[in-house]
Amino acid sequence: MRLLADENLHAGLIQGLRKANFEVLFVPDIDLAGHKDREILEYAEKNDLLVISGDKDFGGLIEFGILWGMGVDRKSAQQNG
Repeated sequence: MRLLADENLHAGLIQGLRKANFEVLFVPDIDLAGHKDREILEYAEKNDLLVISGDKDFGGLIEFGILWGMGVDRKSAQQNG
């Protein structure tokens, strides 16, 4: 699994994922620090990466923005889980 770690994640978490053999790109390491969430998501999509972030704004993009319909269906998850 290839991951794109947002700049707000602790370096220790990223190191731990890498030690667990996950391929992790870190937003500052690829010159995306300070970029808009939408740009980070576009980079991830173009490069087949899963974004991990503690930033609640990404949730807003899933629920109301460009990722509408691509995230978890909360109602179905609650009914089935």
